[in-house]
Amino acid sequence: MFFISLLASFGLAILLVELSDKWPVRRINLFLKFIVHNYIHWKAAQVFDCTVCFSFWAALIVDLCLLITTGYFFWPLSGFATVGFTWTIIQALNALDHKE
Repeated sequence: MFFISLLASFGLAILLVELSDKWPVRRINLFLKFIVHNYIHWKAAQVFDCTVCFSFWAALIVDLCLLITTGYFFWPLSGFATVGFTWTIIQALNALDHKE
């Protein structure tokens, strides 16, 4: 379950941050930003601009879904692991892109 949480959180972060300008993700992203901005705090909505930052909170969302379906809940440790995984992947891809 930990591995599923890690990959699903990473995928959710990539989807809602990196692909936020693509249809149909744009509508979902704008709606979520509106909710977070208006009902939590305007600074909290800035998490949608950082893939690594969002991956931590994506792990909470994924673990809540897993809690409902399987009883698994390992957040915030799964969040920290997802942050490390996401940061490592982004750094590796940036290093490869820089060489060309």
